[in-house]
Amino acid sequence: MTALLKAATKSIYVQQQYVLAGDGVKDLVKILSKKKADDPDFDVRVVSSAAFPENWAKTKATLAAAGLLGALKAINPKSFTHCHNKGVIVDGRAVLVSSTNWSANSITRAREAGVLVRSSKIAGYYQEVFLLDWDEGLRPDDVAAEVIEVDGADVA
Repeated sequence: MTALLKAATKSIYVQQQYVLAGDGVKDLVKILSKKKADDPDFDVRVVSSAAFPENWAKTKATLAAAGLLGALKAINPKSFTHCHNKGVIVDGRAVLVSSTNWSANSITRAREAGVLVRSSKIAGYYQEVFLLDWDEGLRPDDVAAEVIEVDGADVA
């Protein structure tokens, strides 16, 4: 994953249920942050879920600490409750679809599986879907206005 992210030249799109700071995740987020810092035109976007307030707050804090809060949107709860996708699209040319959550537990202590496909056609398909979720997604400040009840918990 780190080699894939480091090789990106124009964009990295991440879709995860959450992004939780910790071992392994810090390194991935640091690469995203460095790409954006080195080139303000570099396109970093993250779509996540606001369905569980604790993980949503941690996702916002993780990305804010890296200067990437502006790159975050919540998947629109009017369309989907969860963002169970776990994937990364790089430069519209490669896509990693994986069971790996961006959490220390998943990265350092779980058996995970993933497939990296280097194909503009296949990555393009995933990028189209990602951009649809991005366009319909909610900015962090707008999530509270779209409060819904999920499994008995309010989204905030």
